[in-house]
Amino acid sequence: MSSLKGKFLFRVLLAKLFGKKPKLVDLANLYERELTQKVFHYTFSQKARRSFRADLVFEKANFCHLMSIASLVDHVTKDLDEYSGIKGWRNIQEGKITMRLLKAINPNDFAYYQKEYEMFVQLVEMLHHPQAVLFDPKKVKNSKLKSKIILYGVYGQHTIHLGIDQDRDGDWFARSYFVRENDKNDQYPSKYVANMTPLAVKVKVSSKKA
Repeated sequence: MSSLKGKFLFRVLLAKLFGKKPKLVDLANLYERELTQKVFHYTFSQKARRSFRADLVFEKANFCHLMSIASLVDHVTKDLDEYSGIKGWRNIQEGKITMRLLKAINPNDFAYYQKEYEMFVQLVEMLHHPQAVLFDPKKVKNSKLKSKIILYGVYGQHTIHLGIDQDRDGDWFARSYFVRENDKNDQYPSKYVANMTPLAVKVKVSSKKA
């Protein structure tokens, strides 16, 4: 498929998802097409420091975690295998896990996470031109967030955050995705960005090798 045709189809999918409540399988398909098949090469730099690079990849098995699906059902089942990892991914593809099911299981928490689902398309867009900070959890009171860097973008009254981290092998992965309503401080729209060390970021995207 040509790059031009691929961009056209992506815009069509964006048009389909913008302005309506998305289906979970639609988001999974978008994730597979626009994220799992690519590598996002980020080069970060700050004043008087040597720049460093993060090659970020997305795996199907991490989709449920990023969408907080297990968190929505952990009060009704101790067996979370069906709602996480590659099993959870397959269950979404097969229609066994849907937005309707998750809302029925846990309506309160579903409402809390709903903005993440509604703005997932914008997350995909943001990854191509994010702002970034070095994240220091000590600067956020009562935060349990564990990430080395936060990629973020402001969309209207909300800020999209993607916390990225390194595993034991040094490979970069997406640890946390969340959306928060903007704070009143226009320079720093959320507490996860305020008072953090800003990073200049350059982005290059390549196809993932089979």
